[in-house]
This record gives sequence, structure tokens and C-alpha cells, in this order.
Amino acid sequence: MPEIVLAHQVDFGTWRQAARAHAGAGTPPDDLTWRVVRFDEASDPAAQRGQAAAVDTDGAGREATHFAVPRVLMQCFERAIQAHDPQRFALAYRLVYRVAQGQLDLRDDQDADLLALHSLVAGVDAETRAFRTEFSAFTATQAQRCWLYRPRNYIVEANAAFCVARNARIWEIRTPYRRALWNGKKLFFGPGDSEVERIVTAQWQVSGHGLWHGYPHTVMPPSLEDVHAAGTLAELGDLAMDCRACSLWQPASRTVFGVTRTDFGPDQPDGAAVSDAEGDIGDGQGHLTRQDQCRGDRGPGLEGEVEQPVPPGRPIRQEGPVSGLMLVGEQPGDQEDLAGQPFVGPAGQVLDTALAAAGFTREQVYITNAVKHFRFMFRSGRRLHQKPGEDSIQACRIWLEAERRVLKPTLIVMLGATAASSLLRRSVTISRERSRILALEDGTNGLVTVHPSYLLRLPDEESRQREKARFISDLKLAREFLAQKARAE
Repeated sequence: MPEIVLAHQVDFGTWRQAARAHAGAGTPPDDLTWRVVRFDEASDPAAQRGQAAAVDTDGAGREATHFAVPRVLMQCFERAIQAHDPQRFALAYRLVYRVAQGQLDLRDDQDADLLALHSLVAGVDAETRAFRTEFSAFTATQAQRCWLYRPRNYIVEANAAFCVARNARIWEIRTPYRRALWNGKKLFFGPGDSEVERIVTAQWQVSGHGLWHGYPHTVMPPSLEDVHAAGTLAELGDLAMDCRACSLWQPASRTVFGVTRTDFGPDQPDGAAVSDAEGDIGDGQGHLTRQDQCRGDRGPGLEGEVEQPVPPGRPIRQEGPVSGLMLVGEQPGDQEDLAGQPFVGPAGQVLDTALAAAGFTREQVYITNAVKHFRFMFRSGRRLHQKPGEDSIQACRIWLEAERRVLKPTLIVMLGATAASSLLRRSVTISRERSRILALEDGTNGLVTVHPSYLLRLPDEESRQREKARFISDLKLAREFLAQKARAE
């Protein structure tokens, strides 16, 4: 009986290759077995080649059947492969075999195999959403790099791209079955706690190479209903990572969502469970596998660092700007795209200085952009800013409106023409509109001023100082307006 050996729990590439070859050759499902090797076995050359058994079939003398698996079914397979069910590979192959034999009707809502598949997918999707919420809460701790998590399913690898987009800083995720590490430049996978207690640098393997080529990548493009239902900035930020509403998501490194002050609720109450169960899968509640430090080699570029892990399970509480002020810029720039936060480059430094001069701190305001992806062109090896198109402005407007809905700011300062045009929904000339309070259609108020990058482009020091003073004056006007509104209340 042929045995298909898979290099890890979500070796979708090898499964797909084997399934297509054997289904085409007519190998009955009951004639195949599927086995996932342990990490220490995966170094075997056969495993690293994706297993020759994946393409060797007993039907070599027969003419292969040509067939096409519906795209929607392949998408379900990618999800189902992540389920903690030892029969998941066999179930998926059985469905492929039935497609090849012309025996599967996707419209049959009583088909036992399809019902089992959809059940696995539903379980994986539910935990994926919970995992992303927990990871966002971990990300908001800022100072912590190591997160211990005990999932119910094998979801870490498929959500690693989401984690990189959501948190551009260095981080490590440790689970019983898998470790994932982002060192700020590359993504790595390593064995979980159930396989090795102390990992060394040589055990980290870079994503996209060797064993880690062809694993699933979960993408959940949000619907309008999802965005409208989101009640916190954390929920909106999670949804935005998979936004595909305009073409800018492809060249950009990540979606850059707004930032504001964040805080956490109380620690777990006394008696909260801390799982120490054996095995490679847990209860999906983010409980610590052990209450010690993330020990051992920290991976490529991070050798020797030791850090206290952050316990997940604390619900994040998103707060609006303390001052009631929301700042909206144009789009992220090169540094913002890499860092995953708005206004961290030169324009951000100008903004920080002006905010301080006007009596604000960054922690008191919410800062975002009208467009959430970086539009650029390459020149001499550098990514140079390009003004976003109207299609991108319109596509991203739903996020800006959702941010306004959640935050309910008292005043929105529009930094530059793109932000002003997006919010006012008309063409805007800064010189005609700036330095006065405007009534917005939702009952809030707005103030138009220049974008901080404008100050960087001025040709001489005299102009820069003059325009900087005007910019600070606009921010002071905003502060005075907020103070008046506070007194009136």
C-alpha cells in the first residue's frame, strides 16, 4: 500500500502533488496512507524533496485521467488541511478522487464527505479569527516579543503572513507543535515545544524554502458587513490586513492602519486555566504552555536574547484619542510601509514637533491615512512616493469611515489635499480651505491644513520656518476648538 509522507502538519504542496498524481492514475482512496513526519525526521532527503512517493503511483502503466478540481474546493482543502484531524488528508484525497471519477456533485448538501469537509473548514476559520484577535492584543503590548499560544488546530503557518503584516516588529510565536519567528526581515519556522524544549539557530528554517514551500496562506478578504459590524480599532485593523479592494495591496508590504493609545484589561482572574496538557494541540484559548522565559537561541539575527513571554487571553480595550482629535494624512510612505505604522518617517518627525508645540502628544491623538497602502515607483533601487489614484482613495474610504464611526472624534484635522478630498468628497485647494473649522456631514467638525511633508519640500529655511509656524498655528486652533467644546459640555 503506497504511503505518502508529508514533511509537516500543513504540507499542502506535497499533498496536492500526490493527490493529483494518484487520482489521475485511479488509485482508490483506501489504497493510500498518509503520514506526517516529526521534525527530526523531516531532515531526511526524501522528506525535503517533498517525498518521491507523492508522484510514484501504482498506475504507471495506465493512461492518466485528466481532470480539474474546482477552485472553491481547493480553497476548502487549504483550510481543512489545518484541522487537527488525522483523517483530513484522506478526506481531501477522497474528494479529489471522486472529482476525477466524475462522482462528486458540489451542489449535494447531504454529501457526507462535503459535510465533513465544511465542518473542518468552519472549525479552522473560527479559530483563525480568534487567533488573529489574540495576536493583535499581543502586538499592542509593544515591549514584548515572545507569545506562547496553544491552538486547537494547525493554524500558525497559514496565519504567519497576517502576523507579519499586523506586527512589523520582531516577534516569536511558540506553540506545542510549531514555532514561528519574524526577525524584522525574514519569516522562519521551527519545531514546537512538544518536539524540542530548547531550540538552536540551526533548527530555524526560512519560509518559502525547502520544507516550507507550498504551505497554506489564509486570506480572509473582509465584506462590507464585516467592516460595519466591527466595534473596535483592533477588529478593524485585523480585517484591513486582508483588504483586496484596490490593487495597491500587491506591491505594498502591508496595510498600514491607524494607531491610537491602547490599554489592556485586567490579568486573568484567579483560577483561570493554564494548560500543561501533553501533545501538540491545546484548547485554543491562548493559555500558556509553561510560565517560564522564552529560552534558547532567538533565531537568525537575534542570538542570545531572552525575554519574558506575554500571556495571551487579555482582551484589548481600544480607546479613542484622549483629546478627541483625529489626524488624517494621505498614504503611508516607505518607512511607514515597512514599520506598519503611520507617520514614523521624516514627515512624522515634523508632525511630532508641531504637535508638541501646539500642546499635544502623539498618545493623545489618533493618526491614520486616507489610503492604507503605499503607492510607489522604483528608481535607482529606491521606492519613491507616488500620489494615490482616485480608485484607491474611494476603495479605502470605507476604512476611514469605519475609523470615524468607532472613534467618534470631536475634530478631524485633514493633512493635505488627498485627506481633505476624501473626507469632504470634493476637490480641495488647501490655500482656500485651511485654518478654519468646517462642519462635516456626520455632525463632527473638520480642519484643513498642509501635510507635514510639504514643509520638507520647501526650498529655503525662511519659507520652512514661516510655513511651520502656520502649521503649528492650525494645530493650536484645533486645540482651542477642542477646549471650547469641552467647556460647553
